Amino acid sequence: MTYKNGKPGGFDPHKRIPDMDADGIDAAFLYPSLGLLAGAIHDAPLAAAVCRAYNRWLADYCKPYPDRLFGVAMLPMQDADLAVAEMLFAKEELGFKGGFLRPNPYYENHMMHHPMYEPFWAVAEDLDFSIGFHEGGSGSAGMPTVGVDRFEGHGARHIVSHTMEMMLACLAVIWGGVCEKHPKIRIGFLESGGGWIAPWLDRMDRHFDDQGFNDSGLKTRRSELFQRNC
Repeated sequence: MTYKNGKPGGFDPHKRIPDMDADGIDAAFLYPSLGLLAGAIHDAPLAAAVCRAYNRWLADYCKPYPDRLFGVAMLPMQDADLAVAEMLFAKEELGFKGGFLRPNPYYENHMMHHPMYEPFWAVAEDLDFSIGFHEGGSGSAGMPTVGVDRFEGHGARHIVSHTMEMMLACLAVIWGGVCEKHPKIRIGFLESGGGWIAPWLDRMDRHFDDQGFNDSGLKTRRSELFQRNC
């Protein structure tokens, strides 16, 4: 199926509502499809312009049904200052309540606990702007993707990317200190299943409790941070 042959509700909000009614969905927070690939844009100002255009379109799309359709802002994490500016615009001008990030590295393999992103997390906490991580590729979308170099075929790479990139993002914001530094931040891990989280938190807790491994410098057990913030 080609993109243009997708369900009309993906383009027209008035046609989306009957689809939601048929599925018993009262309200939806809307994430993109092709927009998931915007993280692969290397030019940061261009990425910011794409995010601004998408977010303005999405606000217009949601406007006819303010109690049922909620936009989730696309943020240009290629540059932390540009991401903060877009987050402020999305919150203050468009009324969005949250934004989405790819779990993959946007810039020079920097994970989301890198010091360059500290201003972003501080502003997100101050704004009460929730952040949802959402994977969007299987190694062919232009962003670094863990493990896909070891497998052939879209299916295997998709299995790897959506779960393992999310695990690494979770490790970055929890073990990496984002949640402890920002106790009011709210973070979601999306479209990656849920079976991995319990053993992943258990592994973090075991390394936290074992002083031979705990080089995190933080004071709170990882499972407690997850329960509080995620």
